[in-house]
Amino acid sequence: MFDSIGMKKPTLITFLFLALYAFNLKTKAADVSDLTYVNNTVYITITDCDEEASGELVIPQKIEGLPVKIIARSAFERCFRLKNITLPSTLKEIKRSAFAYS
Repeated sequence: MFDSIGMKKPTLITFLFLALYAFNLKTKAADVSDLTYVNNTVYITITDCDEEASGELVIPQKIEGLPVKIIARSAFERCFRLKNITLPSTLKEIKRSAFAYS
């Protein structure tokens, strides 16, 4: 229970707690800042998402004052940590493989 200098040895529970804490530091809640997009001055096309984003992502109807109309090919590819994506009513097109490997 005690080592040579009188301190308790770390227990398995301590290591598990630290591992879970470290895991939570690496994940972050998803938001618009996780999106890469193109503004063509008429509408927004979402082209990519940060693969580290997690949880629920709500894509707003407008970004930079323009409607979000397209989700590009492979935009959410490999975004494994996203559990739910809410799409805006302004969306007109979802390209092939937009959510591949997700």
